[in-house]
Amino acid sequence: MGLCAAGAVLIALLVALTLVQPSSLRWLEGRPICHAVHKPDHPEEVARLAATHPERTAGAAWARFVVRFKVPCLIVGVAVLVVIALPAIKLQLGLPRNSQPSSNTAHKAYNLVTDNFGVGFNGPLIVVADLSTESTAGATAQIVSRLEHEPDVVVASQVVSTNHTAIVQVIPTTGPNASATSTLVRNIRRDEPAIAAQTGVHVLVGGTTAANIDTSAKLSNALPIFLIVVIGLAFLLLTLAFGTIFVPIKSILGFLLSVFAAFGAVVAVFQWGWAKSVFNVTPSETISFLRSSS
Repeated sequence: MGLCAAGAVLIALLVALTLVQPSSLRWLEGRPICHAVHKPDHPEEVARLAATHPERTAGAAWARFVVRFKVPCLIVGVAVLVVIALPAIKLQLGLPRNSQPSSNTAHKAYNLVTDNFGVGFNGPLIVVADLSTESTAGATAQIVSRLEHEPDVVVASQVVSTNHTAIVQVIPTTGPNASATSTLVRNIRRDEPAIAAQTGVHVLVGGTTAANIDTSAKLSNALPIFLIVVIGLAFLLLTLAFGTIFVPIKSILGFLLSVFAAFGAVVAVFQWGWAKSVFNVTPSETISFLRSSS
């Protein structure tokens, strides 16, 4: 399920135990209830007390409190979830390249390349040119020159040319998971018809970086459809079960709040690095598969 799913379940559980469940115990109103809260120390005593005198437990006291102050508890609960969910606006998806601990050799190598050559050298783009239909002399040189003039490109160079195929390596100015790198990939693909018209050569953009960008984009585009299907089916089933639309609407809103709160917590801790020393994590992008699995 992933960290987002676990976070959503945990938040939903806390909401159910602290806000929803006490409200459902409203039937206790009007009955003789002892307001003294006994706090037993032994598990056996806790079980016996819950079975024989449930009104004396701390849970019953909290239920009475929530039922008595329904509106303030609702406002505070929703406000807390919204605040926790706010960082989700800055959610950055990708397949992290440098998420290993700082002592890891791959992490050190990534940093050495970044410090001495630039972060773009950690995520080069591979542009493949099909020269079988070449109609212009020096088409590969023209392609390289055109790619070098793309925004956010450090350098473009021909790596190899054989069997009517040329490979051009493009080094972006930004890292593999930066939004500018994604924009660069889209720009090159968008300019492909113009390149073909100028040189008679068709080009394709590939490589690990471009593949990761495509994967993240695919999963992001599929998520809205996934949510619509899940929420629609949940709404239908809950409506049939309860015979009203109000319970499904409240359940779906609570689910969405808990999910986005989980995303917000993931962004704050694992992407921004809040309390990273507590959780012993290296801040990085959110894995695109994680969002889909939630």
